[in-house]
Amino acid sequence: MKKTILIGSNGGLTGVFLAKQFREGGRYHLVGTDSSTTSVGKFFVDKQYFVPDAKLGLEFVKELAKIFNAERVDYYFPTHSTEIRQVSRYADFLRSLTNTRFLVCPYETFEALEDKLIATANLSSKGVRVPKIIHNAPENLPVIMKRRFGSGGSGAQVINSKEVLSSLQANKDSVSFFEFIGGDEFTVDCLFDSEGALIGFNNRRRVKTLGGAVVITETANEVPIASDLHRIGSAWAFRGCVNFQYILKESVPYFIDINLRFPSGGLPLTVEAGLNVPVLMIDIMDGRNITPIPVIETKKRMYRYFEEIYEDF
Repeated sequence: MKKTILIGSNGGLTGVFLAKQFREGGRYHLVGTDSSTTSVGKFFVDKQYFVPDAKLGLEFVKELAKIFNAERVDYYFPTHSTEIRQVSRYADFLRSLTNTRFLVCPYETFEALEDKLIATANLSSKGVRVPKIIHNAPENLPVIMKRRFGSGGSGAQVINSKEVLSSLQANKDSVSFFEFIGGDEFTVDCLFDSEGALIGFNNRRRVKTLGGAVVITETANEVPIASDLHRIGSAWAFRGCVNFQYILKESVPYFIDINLRFPSGGLPLTVEAGLNVPVLMIDIMDGRNITPIPVIETKKRMYRYFEEIYEDF
């Protein structure tokens, strides 16, 4: 009998990629959920459900549990930041209602690292190199403004004028300011097991992005980053796939973002390069012991492109 996988928020890049991966060979029964009735993910699964917005918290989680039980879901892969955060918040409650397995970071990790201002201070306290937090008008410009909450570089803005900076600093409750560090941007995709051990990682150069998601990326594992990953991994509890973004300036990495989810666009390259995150996550959820994977040495570049699907309505 086929096992069932549910892919949450399956209309995004990650959801579609996971569905394509898991439907190869016909081994799994695939179920998808999304808060939008026009989610493109419905074309890649066997059954699609419309669910409340994850921002509704407990209402969303209760509906999710109903679907888990109705479809006898074995494995659940949440893909959207808000969805994952709510699942983490109500993880014990959700597990008490179902037998479905899933991997998300503990809620305490979200509280420590989700707010970019708090995360930067926390990382600095652990000896991780980060951009300086700008509290007052700096002597030198530019500086970079970021939303305190949000995925990746969404809403980031480089500020070159002290007048503009002064006007924006009135919104400190929702945004934060950091020193601007010029250099190449990287994302390192990491996989942690159910005990928080680092199983493997793939370091990627962000060559080109579109709307925050990478559309051209290439492996860059010549950059020594393992010691930083172990330092961060020993300070907080991580589970499943997470990714860290950093800027490399004069061979020194400065960490600028932590995303407690799958990467927005680069997961296919990580899988192609040899770290098959989706398959390994199922092994972890099944309780198998996973041997840590050596540093990936494959040199690959990935290009993403749009493809059309049509339906009558």
